[in-house]
Amino acid sequence: MVFRAKHVLTGRHKEIIAMILDGATNKEISESLHITEGTVKTHVYNIFRKTEVTSRNQLLSNILGKLSLTLLP
Repeated sequence: MVFRAKHVLTGRHKEIIAMILDGATNKEISESLHITEGTVKTHVYNIFRKTEVTSRNQLLSNILGKLSLTLLP
């Protein structure tokens, strides 16, 4: 998933974004991926920084907005 050319996300970032889309908490993500909750927070911070958002809601809104644009005829 790339929001813009400068926003290259790693495979792990894409995994975490997918889990956020499913409504997973940091704790649930950490348990599922077998990493610490602190590591999840670092990944989420980096995702926010790369996508220029400040919250999960804003991230989801951007993703859903871009998805709806790709689905339009």
